[in-house]
Amino acid sequence: MLTKILPSYLYTQYADDVNLQSFVSAYNTMTQEYLDWFNNINLPIYTVQSGTMLDWVATGLYGIPRPTIANGFLAWSAPLNSWAMNTIPLNGIDEAPAGTPQYITDDYYKRIVTWFFYKADGQVFTINWLKRRIVRFCLGFDGSSPAISTTPNVSVVFSGSLVTITINTNISVTTLVSAQYGRIQYGVTHYGETEVTSVNVITRPSAIMLKNAIDSGILPLPFQFTYQVNVI
Repeated sequence: MLTKILPSYLYTQYADDVNLQSFVSAYNTMTQEYLDWFNNINLPIYTVQSGTMLDWVATGLYGIPRPTIANGFLAWSAPLNSWAMNTIPLNGIDEAPAGTPQYITDDYYKRIVTWFFYKADGQVFTINWLKRRIVRFCLGFDGSSPAISTTPNVSVVFSGSLVTITINTNISVTTLVSAQYGRIQYGVTHYGETEVTSVNVITRPSAIMLKNAIDSGILPLPFQFTYQVNVI
């Protein structure tokens, strides 16, 4: 990426004009500032944008305007600085009645864009492709792509043209760490035993958001099937 501008300069016959030299110097300084701004703002990287800049990038560069969701029940969690003060209790959940248009926060807006453009899973529609995409949406804060090794909290069942998706928010993937010799720090875990760490826990608000986004037709899926999403 270009980090320095090609500076403007005066022709030799004007080089002794102090005013023109000052003008050219100011012009080069401003041009360099514009270049630095474009390099630092990471314009095509939607995951680092927010607010109206995110709308402009996602709509102008990727063709995905910020949607609204109008069907189902939509749950919002309220971590600090994610919602207007005194609107939702801190870390609380608010469920809006069916049919009420809902504003998409920056976080879920980025997850929607990632759903459209994530390519690492390939272009072939399979059960594993769908499950990984669902888990990525539910866990990928700000449109990020977390490591997904297994997907036991998502069930996909085909029955003719009906695809039933069940998202279990009550279970988590566990990581087993063996305390074999040379595998873990001495004195942390007893030799020959295992340590269990819970990861990849899907929260209910993110699962409900995914359900409503699929029900609203916001997230593209093969049109040959009808999708029914259940959150438990």
